[in-house]
Amino acid sequence: MLDLIGETIVSTYRYNVSLRLTHPTADPDTFSAALGLEPRFTDIAGQPRVRKGKQLDYVAKETYWTHQFDASHSPIDVEAFLLVTARRLASHKDLFSDIRSAGGRIEFFVGFFPEEFNCGFELTPELQQLCADLGIALAFDVYGFDSGQGKMSN
Repeated sequence: MLDLIGETIVSTYRYNVSLRLTHPTADPDTFSAALGLEPRFTDIAGQPRVRKGKQLDYVAKETYWTHQFDASHSPIDVEAFLLVTARRLASHKDLFSDIRSAGGRIEFFVGFFPEEFNCGFELTPELQQLCADLGIALAFDVYGFDSGQGKMSN
């Protein structure tokens, strides 16, 4: 891995990062307005879920709002991206506290895509503390490495 202004260039994995918010009753548009971010998906508590313009046979039990950050071409590793993003969201600590007080949740959802069989990352105490202070959980989905043979290789 190469060093770029003190950050590590990713060469062994790709990742996506989304901010996910849930709330028992809030209008998801209030999250968009407060955060200045466009949602990728929203659900309104008590109303049918809509995806790709189609109403689904599922009524949302809670409000759901998610924004996907553009990490697809990020030159920094996932931990650094999360740290920078959490710092940018720190001014919304009161909003996050209100959401959690009402029974909602805030999380960074990370999709992790290994491009080699053995790769990884660390979450520094600084990132973990900042997320804890903001009430942001860290959720990871790790998608298996495909060696081209359709299975995990060793």
